[in-house]
Amino acid sequence: MTMWDVLGIEETKDESVIKKAYRKLIRIHHPEDDPDGFQRARQAYEDALRYLSSADVPDEVKNDAVPAASESQTQSAEVIQFDEILADAEKRMTVDVWRQWAESIMLLPIDQQEDISKHALRAVMGNRWLPPAVIQTLWESLGWESFHRGTDELQEVGEFLDDWRTQPFILSLEELQALSQAEQRAILGFLRPQEIALSIGQPEAIEYLFSQHIVAAYIPRKETELVLLKSLIASRNRSRAVLIELVERFCGNMASSLTTEQWSLVADAALLCQREELIDVVSEKLLEQKAIPRWQIFF
Repeated sequence: MTMWDVLGIEETKDESVIKKAYRKLIRIHHPEDDPDGFQRARQAYEDALRYLSSADVPDEVKNDAVPAASESQTQSAEVIQFDEILADAEKRMTVDVWRQWAESIMLLPIDQQEDISKHALRAVMGNRWLPPAVIQTLWESLGWESFHRGTDELQEVGEFLDDWRTQPFILSLEELQALSQAEQRAILGFLRPQEIALSIGQPEAIEYLFSQHIVAAYIPRKETELVLLKSLIASRNRSRAVLIELVERFCGNMASSLTTEQWSLVADAALLCQREELIDVVSEKLLEQKAIPRWQIFF
C-alpha cells in the first residue's frame, strides 16, 4: 500500500490536497483510540511531504511548503498561541479551543510536536489550579498517555496527570468561563486541592488551606460553599464564625435548592455550630423533605 493509498488520494504535488487528506484521516484515527492507524496516517503524510519537497514542483503549487529554516517559526507560533489561550480566562476554559489548537499541531513534524508538548507540560505543571476537563483534553490531544510507557520519571508525571484529569470537580467549564482570571485562580486555587484533601482524608491539608488568605476570596455559590462546609466539618481547627455564616446562608436564599443529602450535611454543620435556632431551622427543612436528621439521636 502506497502513501497515496493510505491518504486516500491520487498522487499529487499539491500540498493543500495532502494536508486536507491528512486532517480527514486523523479525525478518524485518533492517536489514543487507534494508535496504529494514526501512525500509518502520520507516516504517509510525512512521506508525501518529503516527496513534495524533493519533486520538481513550481512554488505556487507547493503552496510555499515550509522549509526547515522556518519550521521553528511555526513551532514558536504554536507555542505563542498556547500561551495566549492559557492567559485568556474564557478561552482556557473552552475545550473546543484547545482541540482546535491541538489539531493544528498534528500537521507539524513529530520532533516539533514533542517540543510543543514539553512546553505545554511545563506550563500545565506551573498552573496546577487548572480544572480536570482541561487536563483531560490536553492528555488526549498531546498523547500524554505515552508517559506511562516512558522512564520512571515520566511514568510518575503520567500518574500525576492521569489522577488530575480524572478527578471529579464541582464546577463546569461554562461556569468558569464567566469568571475573571483572578476569580478563576482564587476559586480553583482553593477548591481543587481542597477536594483532593477531602477525598483522601487529610485534615492537616484542609486546615492549611483554610489558613491561607485565598479562602477569604472565594466566590459565593452553592457548590463552592458545600465544599467549604465539608472542609470545615472535617477540619479539627474549624472557624465557628465561618461555619455559622455558611449554615445561615443555606437556610436562607439557597434553602429551596438543596437536596436531602445536602441538608443532612448542613444539619451536621448546624450541630457543630451549637446554635439552637439554626438546629431548629435545619430540622424543619429536613422534616419538610421527610428526612430524619442524623443528629437527632443525640437528643
